Amino acid sequence: MLTVADLLETPVWEWRSESDRELVRPTDLRELHEYRQGPVHIVLTTFTLGNGQLRQGYCSPADSSGIGYTQPVIITPSGRVPLWQEATSSPEGFERFALWLEVDTSEMLPIKVESRVPVDGSFYRGVVHAI
Repeated sequence: MLTVADLLETPVWEWRSESDRELVRPTDLRELHEYRQGPVHIVLTTFTLGNGQLRQGYCSPADSSGIGYTQPVIITPSGRVPLWQEATSSPEGFERFALWLEVDTSEMLPIKVESRVPVDGSFYRGVVHAI
């Protein structure tokens, strides 16, 4: 399973799905280009919670046309916090993720998302107002 330490050491990873499994492998890339046919890449991403605390994780910034494409994920010791999935839309899911992020639910949003790897010379930036 991909860790923050892995992402800090190698900020770009190739992602693929094979036989109902998600697989990643490190790359030497230091910049991405807007999505074209080919492998999907996930990159080191910094998240700023509503209370200003920083967290790390990843997103796929090559297609920034919506959160369903960038699919930002915060990595915590307790598990992954996906910011685009329906699991976060239930009160129980929202409270669980706040617990994993070690913040009160009132301190979690909005969450600023910033890729640490550029796409065509620019860093992806977005804001999640609700999950």
